[in-house]
Amino acid sequence: MGFAFFIAGEILWEEDHTEEVAVKILKEGVSREAREDFKKEVDIMSTFDHENILKLKGIVLTGKFTKLLGFF
Repeated sequence: MGFAFFIAGEILWEEDHTEEVAVKILKEGVSREAREDFKKEVDIMSTFDHENILKLKGIVLTGKFTKLLGFF
């Protein structure tokens, strides 16, 4: 069983402009090691720039869950 799950979502940039994104959400209560792995994944993904690889758009560290956002 993994330490995260994916959902489809939208980012609202302005009232009339949204974009579809993939959201990877770190499960609640995961180990410190899993959190570190998640942070490493963010570091690695931030260097990618290829049309066949999801483009990292951001990471959300506040709230109940840690989230990684990427464009489809």
